[in-house]
Amino acid sequence: MEMKRNIHKFFYDIYVDVTIVLAALLYATLHYKDNIWSIIGICLVCVSVILWIIARTQLGDAFSVEPKARSLVVKGLYAKIQHPMYIFSFLATVGVLLMLQNMYLCIILPVMAVVQIKRIMTENALLKKMHGSVYDTYVKNIWF
Repeated sequence: MEMKRNIHKFFYDIYVDVTIVLAALLYATLHYKDNIWSIIGICLVCVSVILWIIARTQLGDAFSVEPKARSLVVKGLYAKIQHPMYIFSFLATVGVLLMLQNMYLCIILPVMAVVQIKRIMTENALLKKMHGSVYDTYVKNIWF
């Protein structure tokens, strides 16, 4: 029963974002342009979505839609990358846009970057407030 609840919670937490990216990937695949940018885009989406899901799994119960900083996760991808879910969702979006090759859609990227940077700043402030020197040590030891 617990495993079923965890699986349901996982998909409930992440399904909207991943579904949007996968739907965009499907659309882009149906409108495939046979060139290097499409191939790079497909590879970027596939790798990013896999790493995004891994990051979400590693975040576990610390995940929330609104920044809450319940706990400081320092294992897995989080041991080297501070906000892997944001990074890989952004890279998956870049991959879809490379596949679509529509310059008008590129307006999505700066809007998405601003929203994610704002969330990162809020989360960082909450984590610093909640964990203090432990958080400072964590930040010094990550790559990115």
